[in-house]
Amino acid sequence: MVIAAIWLAIHPSETDSLKAKVNFEGNFLISKLNSFFPFLLTFSLAVHFGAGIHRTAYDFYTPYSASKATASYIEKKGWSEATIFGTRDVEVSTVAGYLDKDFYYPEIQGYGSYAQWNKRNSLSREDTLEQLELLFAKDEDLDKVLLVLSKGSSIKALQPGQELLTGSLKITADEKFERSWTYPEKFYLYWAQRVK
Repeated sequence: MVIAAIWLAIHPSETDSLKAKVNFEGNFLISKLNSFFPFLLTFSLAVHFGAGIHRTAYDFYTPYSASKATASYIEKKGWSEATIFGTRDVEVSTVAGYLDKDFYYPEIQGYGSYAQWNKRNSLSREDTLEQLELLFAKDEDLDKVLLVLSKGSSIKALQPGQELLTGSLKITADEKFERSWTYPEKFYLYWAQRVK
């Protein structure tokens, strides 16, 4: 944006060409900037080109987000029709997008497929289990829920296959997807089941 503003400043429109020419020749700073600008533009574009190539090549080795792998795993297992609880919504919504499915987001106390900023209440990541218990309390018919949690919301003590009893719920860790360049978009899958 700065480069575009400089470009427009040193290359006035044709209607103002006579007036600008007089002002341009009398201004030392503008004349120096005019001689330096092509190098500045070329350097800036080269840096952006190099960064773009680097990021694109790096994406083949480490994806930007683990959301596609997470969604593929859920589809492969045949779990895409299950009720899915997802938090933190701004990160987990990428998985919902790949599955084309609404998740229950505790941040909005309802279902959605994307982060709804106008209804959203930011929650402490430590409240994940409390919010899960509230979902089960709201829906008496709900017995089992698939949890898709982002890195910061994950239940760190559980490794795949391990279980945790909390209140009236049993949490079983299923799989983790940590191959992601973006730290928050590493995902963890758990099953939450009502204990009777």
